[in-house]
Amino acid sequence: MGKKVVLRALVTGCGAGLVLTATMLALRLWVEAPSFPERIADNVLLLIPQALFSAGLDRFGFAAKPLLFVGIVTAQVALASLGGLLYGALAILLAGRIDLTSPAVGGAGGILLGVGIDFVVLPALGTGYPATTTGGATFPAALALAALPGLAYGLALVALLRLATPPRPRREPLTGAFGVGGARIARRRAFALFLPGLGALITIVALRRLIGWSGGGPPPGNVAQLPSATATRTATTAVPTPVSSAAPLLATVAPTAATTATATPTAPATASLPPAARAIAGNLPNGAATAAPAPSPTVPLAPGTTHTAVTTPTALATRAPTAAPIPEGPAIPAGVAPQITPTAEFYLISKNLIDPTLKAEGWQLAITGLVARPQTLRQADLLLLPPTHLAATLECISNEPGGTLIGTAVWTGVPLRTILTSAAIQDRATHVVFVCADDYVERLPLEQALDPATMLVYAMNDAPLTARHGFPARLIAAGRYGMKNPKWLTRIELVDGAAPSYWSQRGWDPDAPVQVFTRVDAPPRTVAPGPVSVGGVAYAGDRGISRVEISADGGATWLPAALEPALSPVTWVRWAARWTPPRPGTYTLAARAVEADGTPQVAVTRTLNARGSTGYGRRDVTVTP
Repeated sequence: MGKKVVLRALVTGCGAGLVLTATMLALRLWVEAPSFPERIADNVLLLIPQALFSAGLDRFGFAAKPLLFVGIVTAQVALASLGGLLYGALAILLAGRIDLTSPAVGGAGGILLGVGIDFVVLPALGTGYPATTTGGATFPAALALAALPGLAYGLALVALLRLATPPRPRREPLTGAFGVGGARIARRRAFALFLPGLGALITIVALRRLIGWSGGGPPPGNVAQLPSATATRTATTAVPTPVSSAAPLLATVAPTAATTATATPTAPATASLPPAARAIAGNLPNGAATAAPAPSPTVPLAPGTTHTAVTTPTALATRAPTAAPIPEGPAIPAGVAPQITPTAEFYLISKNLIDPTLKAEGWQLAITGLVARPQTLRQADLLLLPPTHLAATLECISNEPGGTLIGTAVWTGVPLRTILTSAAIQDRATHVVFVCADDYVERLPLEQALDPATMLVYAMNDAPLTARHGFPARLIAAGRYGMKNPKWLTRIELVDGAAPSYWSQRGWDPDAPVQVFTRVDAPPRTVAPGPVSVGGVAYAGDRGISRVEISADGGATWLPAALEPALSPVTWVRWAARWTPPRPGTYTLAARAVEADGTPQVAVTRTLNARGSTGYGRRDVTVTP
């Protein structure tokens, strides 16, 4: 093959690769079928050493994921160019015996290539079969998803190869660029440019839509009325008790007046529940649907508020997202994060370029594995069970000291313990594995799964989960980093042994208890001379915060801060302090916290650590003259 022939084959392969990529991405947007670059990205991440992965995040931040996707797309087009070269060489070698530039041959070859990659090569590498993110696909649909991009590549390749072949000379003379022969050549060249150009345009538009995609709320018309954390009807509050307790952890909380709330045990009526929900309510130990913990004392609330509260040390209090500051707490300066993070401002982290968009009517959650009574739950089953409202903080393991990848919400759902207990856990079970619609896999030790602060939730801040926050249902494992709180759950399986999870295979801590975190939110970056109000948040998972201190002189001296009571033992606390700068200048305010048992926060700053970042929260403040 001469240089010109090789160049033509490479260019035609590149053009066909753009058509292939455009077809894949168009299918991604149309039927939500995860594209080859998305599916192969998980395997690429699995091969990247944890240190290199952390370095990439440190260098590119959260642009690393789109950059990886674009890189895989570019590699795909490059491989398609080499495919064009190989196919062109075969076309020359087999000339006279078989016409490889025939559309029938090219289309059939492309289909075989697409199906072979999707059903043989990728599964051998550990990637699943083609499916949609809305709940899987039938075999014919999966076959079509694999065949269509291959068909587009094969047809585009043979078409461009034919166009790249110089036309045979005709008897009639050419009459210039606009003559008979010149018009034919111009049309060939125009079409040869149009086909890959269209592929490139569709690829660019699709990439922009995919990378810039943001999910809204749940699909309209698919969500039943949710139990409200602020409604006057019966609600429940999770109350931690020893894991060995046989009783489920549901205690009804009903506001008895505008300013009081009293926790009292009750049992839901099960006769009107659908079969799955009735099974959960009726199959609990001793046939009881609720526990009978001692009622909490009546708690006065701030005037005008209707939220519930439990003040016993072991209770998980719940409050409405609009709860007023606690009257007995310190004056929290402006600029400090609110107790409850608005859903629109809550951080979002996902392994996916595009997250699943599940619909309530087709969603099912299977409870399988080492249980005596396997179950399949639907959204209606969850909504008809007694709701539990849990205020809990969620933090990403990639959050840096003083970072913003952390938030607190009121989560509504059912304690996971209730569902697992109703399925009758077998003695051999040691771990619980969670499988999600995006093939994400996480696991928890059984003891952690049975903790009252581990919940299967369907609402966030008194509204249905948004698509990007895990609709229809996700897990909240309070006190563990966000990676242990999987979204878009489709299966919960009890197993014997510690099954690998998605991020633990990539070097991250498999248990992921949170490190102590502090952040300085106030004052503003520039302040006038005189006393300054300083404030922020501190979090230690389910271990609690007993003390927060601040320093403005590099740790030579520390000032105590006042703590606002936490919404629950698994939320952050807000704190406030007064600091008087000695003179104008720029100061670095540092904040450190101490856990409830006296364990101090780790002082050494380590970011993007496999066990979570450590170090004090800091904020630079300039005091004007």
